[in-house]
Amino acid sequence: MNRSTGTCCMLGVAFFLFGLDSAQAFEWEITRVDEREGFMHSESLAVGPNGKLYVSYVLANSPGSTAGVYVATRNDGAWSRTLVSGSFAGYGTRLSVNPATGLPGVVFQSNAGGGRTRLEFWEYNGVEWVRQDVPLAPNQCDAVLAYSLGGEAYIAYTLGTTVAGEPLYFARVARRTVNGWEDVPVPVQGDWLNLAVAGDTIVAVGSSITRGLPGLRWLDAMRLLPGNLAADTVDHLPSEAVDGEICARIPGLAIDKGNDIVLAYCTVYTVDSENFAELKMARFHGASWSSPEVLLGGGSVSDPAAYALGLLFRQQLTLTSTDSGRPFVFGVAEDFGSVNVAYQRAGMWNVETIDACDSCSGLWRGGASGIDPETSAPIVVYSRGSQFRVDTVVHVARLVPPTGDSDGDGDVDLIDFGSFAGCLNGANQLPNAYPSIDECLNAFDFNLDGDVDLQDFLEFQTVFSRS
Repeated sequence: MNRSTGTCCMLGVAFFLFGLDSAQAFEWEITRVDEREGFMHSESLAVGPNGKLYVSYVLANSPGSTAGVYVATRNDGAWSRTLVSGSFAGYGTRLSVNPATGLPGVVFQSNAGGGRTRLEFWEYNGVEWVRQDVPLAPNQCDAVLAYSLGGEAYIAYTLGTTVAGEPLYFARVARRTVNGWEDVPVPVQGDWLNLAVAGDTIVAVGSSITRGLPGLRWLDAMRLLPGNLAADTVDHLPSEAVDGEICARIPGLAIDKGNDIVLAYCTVYTVDSENFAELKMARFHGASWSSPEVLLGGGSVSDPAAYALGLLFRQQLTLTSTDSGRPFVFGVAEDFGSVNVAYQRAGMWNVETIDACDSCSGLWRGGASGIDPETSAPIVVYSRGSQFRVDTVVHVARLVPPTGDSDGDGDVDLIDFGSFAGCLNGANQLPNAYPSIDECLNAFDFNLDGDVDLQDFLEFQTVFSRS
């Protein structure tokens, strides 16, 4: 891996559906968070209300050696890092920002001695990182973290056991209030893999295998409303499926500006000797979940290309929603060879590869995504390198938003004004096909909402006046 350059820009390799031009992909700026040599993994990302960007990750001098948990902060384009703990064990860090303080917290597994691990929860108080006890959590578990609007900390964790040779997983949620920690009863059993928060509503999602049908999984969502618990089954595999998996790794979860809960996940299963891999999305609006929508994927024999597209998102999904409500779904390919993104354009779902591993074994994770406070565009964090080697590095990729420079000559002038006029077609309408729909959106869809309208014209006026 070439480690001499800290930041690079690349044009994602696009696999557009329905004949869209693969040359019209988004541009992604990719930055290394930490330039040191080491084995980096277990990354997570959070955006603070003060506009700061935080990334947590693990750095070991070599695979299997004592590892430290770091949190890096981006200020004015530069990354600074702080060592939180030097006793990491296991896998995974999860980072979140407390809206009440604007400061981050992080949870991870640490070394408890004797081959055991324990859950550690650390918070930054503005001066230093301070460890917080979680008395209700067990010694060994995977955990995720979220804060309510009032600053209550929620930690969801999974306990694993084996009954009659079958693995069973039990989810628990610990909540820290002004009166201390309390155990939140969970009405369903399963692997709780993600948390999201909007105001005082906390949402936990995960898959369950405890419904009495071996080999099948259900996708469940639990809404922790103030004073109320509501559990819903969002999706499940077909009853005739064999060796099925639903959200094989981590489902993507977001709550958009309209307070809709948006959930993205991958299903992989076999029916009548035919394999299926699908990227799906469900939305909770009002009082119920929508019927899951298949964004990408299909069968193997009947449509191998669609099946391959579904597998581009099999590992560790993450989801973010722009200010205009447009979802962007990030995922890691089944072979850990690429980090991919799916988004809606011209009324259709498209997928492109943000970054690919040419000469390494992969070790991609894609721990979290969000909206970059500097550009208001989607951003994702992931690790890239060779598994069990010291050239694995945490990267951040952010979408380069439209600039108004439609002809690529480095300025925004009257020629670009003419192109904007040719593209303008109003809100919630596809741009006029001049010079093409994709070129119009890439140059002038400043708020990434899939149209070119008067809101985009306001942004265009700003960049036009600066040029």
